[in-house]
Amino acid sequence: VKILTKKTWIAWYFIIPVFLLHFMVVAVPSMLSLALCLTDWNGFGKINYIGFENFFELFDDRVFKKAVKHNIIWTFIFLTIPITVALACAYLLTGIKKGQLIYRLIFFFPYMLASIISCQIWKYMFHPLHGIGAWLSEKGYDFIVASPFTMKETSLYAVAWVDGWHFWGFLVVIYITGMYQVDNSLYEAADIEGATKWQKFRFITLPMIRPVFVF
Repeated sequence: VKILTKKTWIAWYFIIPVFLLHFMVVAVPSMLSLALCLTDWNGFGKINYIGFENFFELFDDRVFKKAVKHNIIWTFIFLTIPITVALACAYLLTGIKKGQLIYRLIFFFPYMLASIISCQIWKYMFHPLHGIGAWLSEKGYDFIVASPFTMKETSLYAVAWVDGWHFWGFLVVIYITGMYQVDNSLYEAADIEGATKWQKFRFITLPMIRPVFVF
């Protein structure tokens, strides 16, 4: 009991400073920000309490509505395309015995790059004079007349593409690790029952790697 008590106190010695730091750096500023949201204050002078007027003004703001719309579109893209592609690639990689490590490194490489490097790579790739646009122009396709980053119709999707490309390799590694944790006897039993690859993937792989999706 004394040993457990001593270990408990030692643990608290390490935890308390972290809690205090979190309270001062995160909790206190968050509470102050929430309180200031209910006031009309420019940082100097008297603080005037105005209730929820700032929120009413915010919800009526056209720029705010557009920002919310763009965030919803971004979230939908990021929660569908990268996850679906990564899941499919991870499943295909489980069937590769030789050279799988090379593919995993290739897929994971974009995630190891800094975000600024990824942006510069695709900025060059999307350039109409030097990248994909120039190559397509040589083939007779001139639909990339300007960088997708500079056009308001495509800039959101171009940035979402870069972010998805940067992150999907990480998802591949996570998913394939989860797939290797599935008991192989389940697949053997499914083979005996005559299950197809799609049925095994749908009824065995997906349910068994559900904790990975939660992660």
